[in-house]
Amino acid sequence: MANKLRLLSKQANNRAQDSHDGSRHAVSTESTDVPVLLLGNGVTAVAATRCLARAGITVYCASDDDEYLRHCRWYLPVPGAIGPLVHTARLNDYLRTISLERAVVIPCADNWVIAAAEIAGDLRDRFATSLPSPEIVRRLIDKMTLGGLLKDLDIPHPRSMPVAGENHLRSIFNEISGTFFLKPRESQRFFQKFGVKAFLVDNVDDALDKYRRINAEGLGVILQEYIPGPPDDHYYVEGFVDRNGEFQAWFARRRIRIYPPVFGNSTYMESVPLPMYHDAFAFAAIRHLMRATDYRGIFSAEFKKDERDFYYKLLEVNVRPWWYVEAPYRCGIDVVTMAYHDALGHDIKWSSHYTVGKRFYSPYYDWAACKEARKTGELGLGEWARHWFKGSSIFFAWDDPMPTIYASRKLVTNRLRRMIGLNQRPKAEASKSG
Repeated sequence: MANKLRLLSKQANNRAQDSHDGSRHAVSTESTDVPVLLLGNGVTAVAATRCLARAGITVYCASDDDEYLRHCRWYLPVPGAIGPLVHTARLNDYLRTISLERAVVIPCADNWVIAAAEIAGDLRDRFATSLPSPEIVRRLIDKMTLGGLLKDLDIPHPRSMPVAGENHLRSIFNEISGTFFLKPRESQRFFQKFGVKAFLVDNVDDALDKYRRINAEGLGVILQEYIPGPPDDHYYVEGFVDRNGEFQAWFARRRIRIYPPVFGNSTYMESVPLPMYHDAFAFAAIRHLMRATDYRGIFSAEFKKDERDFYYKLLEVNVRPWWYVEAPYRCGIDVVTMAYHDALGHDIKWSSHYTVGKRFYSPYYDWAACKEARKTGELGLGEWARHWFKGSSIFFAWDDPMPTIYASRKLVTNRLRRMIGLNQRPKAEASKSG
């Protein structure tokens, strides 16, 4: 398999070896008259809306219960909608009631990707998508089935084991050695509840305690091997595959800092050239996975270098826009607008060039990451200042500042309220709202 991945890597890099300043979002010359129906909210929805709106595409947002999204300058409610679209199971009914004659559906969260991939047959001509089949969507999103797929394709990945219950978890610990963690099968719901991507477990008792906490929330988990190493051993390979199975864009970035530590989100990152994946096969591995699954659409694959065998292990794959989808956009790669044109059957211009060495940070989370690094002596105040001076906030945009201003104002207000105790209501009053 190593020789096969090496050959695929060389073939791929023949098209991508000049990853530097180049094309700037000229993904298609076709009409943009058909609007987008955006599913989801939060920072991902705002980032996707910005990319599309700057390309001259009208974006209607199905969610209107998110203040952050509503502060986006391009936010538009869906015409003819009776109310917000909240439940994925109601997507088909919702699509039949709105007044849009035609639209491209772009989902910005895992549950909405599944729902969009399963749009009813009588609605597909009216509401186009650029997505793989529902079966492939579910297999890539679910961390348990993803592990099985990677094993079948002989793609390097951490050891992963499904957990069928407490007794099963006990039996697993009788047979394994090393460091492991409990990882959710559904990442987004887990992060919303616990604020981290996984739980590191030291022993069977610790694992059982955390498993019970997760199980109480109705979430499934797998037990996965922990790959040791610093945050900057993480790399992301991202891009777009069109309806013909052709790769139309590539982008790579390296994580520099993370928060919360170990199992958090990237807080500071840098765009890097693609050819660096020659030796570790990560670039070829994602090509192999996409080809084997007849993949179509946006993707973001996370790898981590395993210093024990020097392979880049594939950790997970996003099949939708992600938090930092504006990073490739600002470097010259607009995968969101590519998805729009591909859904409509338009020709897409290959995007092989992007700005390398561009740095981005998430101010709120990177502030916390830098404070932790200062405590341990890993980062000095001067270096912190230089990093922020050389980078740019991934969430702030000069042409759309209000979401960041709103979020910052809300953060400061909540901090002040906690400091003076205004958020601590009397028990009797609090019980009335239960």
